[in-house]
Amino acid sequence: MQEQSLDADEEITRTIYTVTLSKNLYDALKRITMKTGNLYVGNTIVQLLEENPKVKKELKRL
Repeated sequence: MQEQSLDADEEITRTIYTVTLSKNLYDALKRITMKTGNLYVGNTIVQLLEENPKVKKELKRL
């Protein structure tokens, strides 16, 4: 078997952030999370951020 090595640009990194949300915002995100089948509210937050037009534009620049 050939071993695949990743260049630094191809490595996937994950950064963990701690955020404080209002109870209402957390509850709304939790409902969205449960409806979409995501496991974590953090996944929903990331998905919403990635879908934001300003974020999409910045991601294209990278």
